[in-house]
Amino acid sequence: MDPTIDLLQGELERLFELEQLIHLSAHALAIPADELGGASSKGAFARSLVTRCAKDDALQALADAIVLSAPGADARLKDLSHGANGELSPGTQVGN
Repeated sequence: MDPTIDLLQGELERLFELEQLIHLSAHALAIPADELGGASSKGAFARSLVTRCAKDDALQALADAIVLSAPGADARLKDLSHGANGELSPGTQVGN
């Protein structure tokens, strides 16, 4: 299992109730709960949300949403959410 995915899912389950997860998904990530499934339990919904964000290459957005919504979030999420800033380092080759 991917440690990043495990961390994200664990923090979602630790910090949020099911209704809060549904709200976070819909309002912070624009992913309606009915697109995810698993809305019958917190663990299943958290797993579905993380899986969807991984598929959509949106794990960094999910980390940002968690950090901004829950002050007690694991500090490792802040590192993930502030990871790549889109800047290229000197000497990076782009294209062919």
